[in-house]
Amino acid sequence: MASKNETATSNGIPCKARPAGEIRKKLTKPTDSKGRHVAASAKHPRYLAESDKSGAQAAHRAPSLHEIER
Repeated sequence: MASKNETATSNGIPCKARPAGEIRKKLTKPTDSKGRHVAASAKHPRYLAESDKSGAQAAHRAPSLHEIER
């Protein structure tokens, strides 16, 4: 399972180059992020990940994140 500051890559991107970044926060309640609603809960958390390349943040489900070695 993902944890804060863990290095991860997103599997939700339909291309071969998957963005790498760090998990910044575990979201366990519904919230709004960048004008979008994130339907997080304690049972179904989302993880706020920050891209290494662009610095952009996005919320992801745990199954779409994979730990990578650096």
